[in-house]
Amino acid sequence: MEKQDRTTTTRDGSPAKIPEAQDTEARGGPHRSESEGPVRNDTGSLPARKHTAGELFNIDEFRLQSWKNSESYRSALNSVLASLAQTSSDILSACFGMALAGQWREWDATVSVGTEIAIDDEMLMDTGDKTITALIKLKQRIDDFLEVCPPP
Repeated sequence: MEKQDRTTTTRDGSPAKIPEAQDTEARGGPHRSESEGPVRNDTGSLPARKHTAGELFNIDEFRLQSWKNSESYRSALNSVLASLAQTSSDILSACFGMALAGQWREWDATVSVGTEIAIDDEMLMDTGDKTITALIKLKQRIDDFLEVCPPP
């Protein structure tokens, strides 16, 4: 025995046995909101809006535990950030040594032992040595990344 479909479709496409579908809207007429305008309460004003917005929520409290929140992720990130900071410092020191052995050799001979000097990236980039310039640019990219990605 074949199961009978309880809702048959009429020619206009609306379900025949659903009473709500037989109103003006189902026959292609305008929707109630288009013909009547907004629904008003007894006083003639618009009804009070339901309180559904305006509350602030901390999304992190509702978010599922993600891999970025895991201890192993934070530990690995801290390790990488520390390595990058050390690499940036190592590049600066190496470039200073390269400049002293190359372009700054004559100047190095005139400086007395124990003299302290502050060296920055711009000074090293002005040496004219393409290798030092490329290394300082790499150092600057590392420094930029460290500024953008603070430790968790």
